[in-house]
Amino acid sequence: ACTLSEAELALRIFREQVEPFAAAAPAQTSVLVLMDPGQDLDDEMFLVMLAALSARGLVHCVGVVCTLEPATIRAKLARGTLNELGLHDVPVAAGTDGGAKSGGGMDASARKLEKGVSYLTATGVAGNTGLSLMKEVLESAEPKSVSLVLISSLKDAADLLRTYEELFAAKVKEVVIQGGVVAT
Repeated sequence: ACTLSEAELALRIFREQVEPFAAAAPAQTSVLVLMDPGQDLDDEMFLVMLAALSARGLVHCVGVVCTLEPATIRAKLARGTLNELGLHDVPVAAGTDGGAKSGGGMDASARKLEKGVSYLTATGVAGNTGLSLMKEVLESAEPKSVSLVLISSLKDAADLLRTYEELFAAKVKEVVIQGGVVAT
């Protein structure tokens, strides 16, 4: 009878019980992102991280909705940034004003964006609203498979929940919120 040393036994257990699972690719997370790029750098940094996680097969971005007035310019910025990062297939749409009460005017940061960002592009920005893009994404998703990532106002997510409550409950796995504090 042959006996195994402790080291040989540990190696055998690893090869039979652990190695097959370690080699398997992790499950890919579907993310739907609501953001306000151009306001500050957190959104652009998020897109860089999203591209890195996508390249590693860890996440799949199923859509980006840009909020905060002027949402259409922010959507053009997100589309251009995603293009620069190689994420050409991610659908982008403009959402609501995010609850901002600026009277329809363009803030200084948005004016700078229009003039100072060479990759700002409307090509590839969905003609539909952010709400309709979110609905389409959820309708085509598997049950409880979408992580809703909120890096902006919660208004568009609240509109989605109010308007399509059953769809939201059926398809959204989790809601991840990045918050901030304004120093006074």
